Amino acid sequence: MDPKAKARIKKRLKTHGELPCSFCRPPECCNYVAVQTGAPRSKADFDDMLWHISHEGVEYFVDEGKWYLLFHTRCSHLDSEGRCVIYEERFRVCREHPADRCEFWGGKFDVHFRTYEDLKTYAAARWARISRSVNKSRSSRRKRHGRQKDL
Repeated sequence: MDPKAKARIKKRLKTHGELPCSFCRPPECCNYVAVQTGAPRSKADFDDMLWHISHEGVEYFVDEGKWYLLFHTRCSHLDSEGRCVIYEERFRVCREHPADRCEFWGGKFDVHFRTYEDLKTYAAARWARISRSVNKSRSSRRKRHGRQKDL
């Protein structure tokens, strides 16, 4: 959608108190499930994540410092026009989804891993930084204690 159209819709939303859901077709938030996970802390964590993301429709993202596993899958409660058929009894997560942070506005994640290659590149860079930091720390300790590097 072009920026002018979004600006007109934003004005209408403020004036009439409507939600972006009225304009979002197909509804973006109803076509995925995101589950918060812990941040990866080991190579084994990254190995598991790389296995996950090797499957169709699976991605990872980081938003506000929290890690999420994302599954692209359509909600079974949408009709053929993408409207919720259980809107009055919709789930808590749907009711509490903040309209100002909705995907309709093109919200971006802090970091988004769409492919195996994206995540593998990130993991390799992260472990390289950690290895340099660990090696630097070990070198500093050896110097402080008067030890030479082990051969």
